[in-house]
Amino acid sequence: MHGGGVSKECYLETPDGRQGWAARLVSLGYGVLVVDWLGLSYEAAQHVDDRAASARLDYESVCRGMGVFLSGLGRNVVLVVHSMAGPIGFRLLETHGDLIDGLVAVAPGPPGNVQAVPEIVRESDQEVSIRGAAIDWTIPKMGFWEPTSAFVNDKAIGPSRRFPRECIEVFRRTLRPIPARMLYQRQNIGGSQMRIGPTDAFTNKPILVFTGGADTDHPSQLDQDIVAWLTDQGAAVTFWSSELPVLAGNGHMLMVEDNSDELADEIARWITAL
Repeated sequence: MHGGGVSKECYLETPDGRQGWAARLVSLGYGVLVVDWLGLSYEAAQHVDDRAASARLDYESVCRGMGVFLSGLGRNVVLVVHSMAGPIGFRLLETHGDLIDGLVAVAPGPPGNVQAVPEIVRESDQEVSIRGAAIDWTIPKMGFWEPTSAFVNDKAIGPSRRFPRECIEVFRRTLRPIPARMLYQRQNIGGSQMRIGPTDAFTNKPILVFTGGADTDHPSQLDQDIVAWLTDQGAAVTFWSSELPVLAGNGHMLMVEDNSDELADEIARWITAL
C-alpha cells in the first residue's frame, strides 16, 4: 500500500525507469498485489462523481474497504505499508490480523495512540495550518490537498543522497491529491488520528519497521516510539535503525531511490525468515 500523495505506481516503476519493488519481489518468487487506496485510483480521479466521493474519504472508510479486499483474497498476505498508510496497516492488524502473516512498515505514520497533537498556527472556516517536521501544512477542511513543491523537494526527497534528482519532474507527474479529511487525521489535528485497540491480534505478530537515514520528515525518535508501542502490544518487532548502512542516505521514498533493488532484497530476506 502506497503512502500519501503517491499511488501504486511508486511500486511498479522508479522515476529513472527501473523495475519497482513489485517486479523485484516477483522475480524473487513472491506473488504481489499492488493497490491504490479505496477511491483514489487514477480512473476515479477522472470521474466527477467518483472524485466527489473520494473527497469524503477518511481513514476509517479506507480501512473498511481494505478489510473487504483482504477478506476476499482467499489467502494470507504479508502487508507492506508506507508513510501515511502506516496507520492503515496497524488498523488492519487489529481487524484482520488472522489474514496478515506479517507487516512491513516503511517510514510508517504512527497511530493516534502515540502521535503528538500538533500546534495549530492558523485556522479559519476553510483551512487549518500547522508546522511539520520537514514542511508546514495548510490543509483545507473539505475536498483535497494538492501536493506542493515543498512536499516534493523538502518532504518526499529532502536531503536524500539516493533519489535520482534528474527525474524529479517525472516523479512530480505521478503525484495524486490527498483527501483533506485523511490528511487532517494523519497530522492528528485535535487528536483526530485513529487509535488502535484492542490489540490482541498483535501478539507475536512479525512486524518490520524501518526508515531512510536522510528522511527529515520522519525523525528516528518517531520510529522508536512506534516500535516501543508495538512491543508493548506483544508484537515480534524487527527494527532496522536508520543508521544501518543499507539505509544510509535514503530519504522518504525508498522504493523509488537508486538502491531500491537492494532494499527489496532485504525485505524479501526478512519475509523468507518468517
